[in-house]
Amino acid sequence: ETNGTFTMDISGNIKTCETEVSVVVEPTPANHYHIGSVTATSPTTGGAPTVTDNDNGTYTITYAANSTGTSTINVTFAEDAKATIKLYELGVLTTIATEYVGEQYTLHTTSSQSCEGKVLVGWSTVEVVETDTKPTENYYELGAEVTLAATQTFYAVFATANGEGDSGSGYRYI
Repeated sequence: ETNGTFTMDISGNIKTCETEVSVVVEPTPANHYHIGSVTATSPTTGGAPTVTDNDNGTYTITYAANSTGTSTINVTFAEDAKATIKLYELGVLTTIATEYVGEQYTLHTTSSQSCEGKVLVGWSTVEVVETDTKPTENYYELGAEVTLAATQTFYAVFATANGEGDSGSGYRYI
């Protein structure tokens, strides 16, 4: 399987007809994949095996005593979830990248849009209305690293140097 591998450890005496037989499977997903499912087909006799998630990265497949025939153990791997990063700058929404959830993404330090007299000062997860106060909630500095949890839109925070603003910042945030 190109999306991962697994190893097996057979415990019990497979020649004894009086006890159940267990096989321990340890799937190892490839990078950006996770275990989708672990199943086993029924042997010719003995009924369906039980598959137990051991909560430690291993699975135990148990066959009933007196089972005969072959059984196939299937391990499927599923791709990890992805998140899309979108940037909203001066009325333009651009899809920037698609990254895996949990990955770090570095926000841009420059704007793809230009507007006379305005300078990009940061990013916000909510649109910023014109104010003299620098946003504090949902605000990220230029070049900040964010951990992606879901598809996210970041709104460009521009400022104009007009000599106004709080604490003599000289900026008006828009």
